Formats: sequence, structure tokens, C-alpha cells
Amino acid sequence: ALRYLAREAFTHRPVPAEAAKTAKVWKQWIAEHLGEDGLEALHRAMHDQEKFA
Repeated sequence: ALRYLAREAFTHRPVPAEAAKTAKVWKQWIAEHLGEDGLEALHRAMHDQEKFA
């Protein structure tokens, strides 16, 4: 599920329908632990090694 959620955040491609139910559950868990924009923040920092680390 994390792979699909990361792909969604980094490429803005939707999660495949087959994985949507599982991804929805994990998306909530990730938001609780990383914040609502956790993966988006990582995406924004990808090319800035200091922020990414």
C-alpha cells in the first residue's frame, strides 16, 4: 500500500482500483503518523538532500 500511496504523491497517478481499499486504510495511518501532507512533503523535498534526509 505504501508503494501505491508514494506513487500517488510523487506522480499524481491514482492508486489502482485493486489496491484502493487497502491504500485507504494505510493512508489514514500514514496521515496520523506523518501528518496530512507527509508524503507530499517528502515529494517536495526529494531534490533537496538536506530536507530529504
